[in-house]
Amino acid sequence: IGGLKSKALAAHASGAKIVLIPKKNEKDLQEIPEEIRKALKIVPVETIGQVLELALRRRPKPLPAAPTPPRGPRVAGRGGLRAPSTTGVTVRPS
Repeated sequence: IGGLKSKALAAHASGAKIVLIPKKNEKDLQEIPEEIRKALKIVPVETIGQVLELALRRRPKPLPAAPTPPRGPRVAGRGGLRAPSTTGVTVRPS
């Protein structure tokens, strides 16, 4: 892959802890600052099977339940529209 240094820096900045790289790019690790290399677990891989094994090792955390929407009339900007009120409207014949 190209740009291993910038990819590793971005992974570190985003809070990633483990970075998988193609084994052929091991020679490019020297371009990554030492403190970044120490902060990341960099794992060289050769096959997609290795990637899947590492990526699927543990189950993802379940997402929190979505909040229940408030009940009541539906108005624009809150999930829908309601018919306009005609209270106080006078209709004049033409």
